[in-house]
Amino acid sequence: FRLTRTDEVIPSLGFTNHLSVFEPRMELLEKMGLNPDKIAQRYSTLIKSGAFMKEYRNLLYEQFHNVVIPNQYFYNEMGKIMAGIIEEELVYYIGTPLEDFFEQRYYSSLIEDIQLMLAETKSIRIEPNDLEWNNIALNEEPVIYDGWVRLGYFSRLYESRTRRGDFYDNNDFKIKIGCVVFGDLKESDYSFDIYNNAYRFGDENNYNPYANENQIKTIVTTNLMPLGDMNLSYYQRRYLGLKSSMLHQLGITVTYDESGIIGVNKEGEIVLRYTNWCKRIPDIESISYFVPYVDGAQLEMREAEFIKLCEIIGEPCKMKHTSL
Repeated sequence: FRLTRTDEVIPSLGFTNHLSVFEPRMELLEKMGLNPDKIAQRYSTLIKSGAFMKEYRNLLYEQFHNVVIPNQYFYNEMGKIMAGIIEEELVYYIGTPLEDFFEQRYYSSLIEDIQLMLAETKSIRIEPNDLEWNNIALNEEPVIYDGWVRLGYFSRLYESRTRRGDFYDNNDFKIKIGCVVFGDLKESDYSFDIYNNAYRFGDENNYNPYANENQIKTIVTTNLMPLGDMNLSYYQRRYLGLKSSMLHQLGITVTYDESGIIGVNKEGEIVLRYTNWCKRIPDIESISYFVPYVDGAQLEMREAEFIKLCEIIGEPCKMKHTSL
């Protein structure tokens, strides 16, 4: 038996799905039985309230382009709302044998992947010249062998010129991606395999021969989303990795050290490396320090290991560049 609050209006399915895409914790809580519509309704009501606008507008609102600048205020408020709804649910289990079980189960979904955050931070580098936004041509080309082989990359440009009335609803961006692909990739224009929201750093090291990996003949995995809202999570969604089956066959383990995220072979040699970047783009039309700017990442493999990878797959490869 549950009491239902009649003062909570259920938001549109589109808005709930919107939040679930950008906020990994919502999907996890929904799988545990909590109502995602309730989370979406309270979040929507809060960020559109006069009190929130008054307190945070000058901090969050970049007036020249009418966009929200990078911040964590939305993320913090979402976390408070989730914790409040969890507390409401746990009331029904107080004093029962299930109290500790559900408390641990619910709150575990709110714990961030701190290891991935630290590893990504250590992986920050300067953007490669050939991956600057205007230097990326959307085409197909032979794979470049130069000691190291670029397996994949993305470049994400935040350059909103659209003026909207609601400052919290302006997170437009464009994405260019490139990936080494094998054989014909007609079945998809998107050449990365996407992790689900339950992914934690290093999961790809746990090879499961019975897992149903995406059969599209691409090798790069990512937590990047075609759409995104950087203000809803500490997750930067910049990670690029290698398929678990490929790591297993090449004997590579993904880890990180002071230089960032790497993959090491059984001899302890670094054979895989990941880097990411974020920078503002000089723009004479803009008086803003925040817009436009670009972030991105790349994954590289040592040439000797890449040759072994090609032998394993046994099909011709190419680098494909596209946009989303």
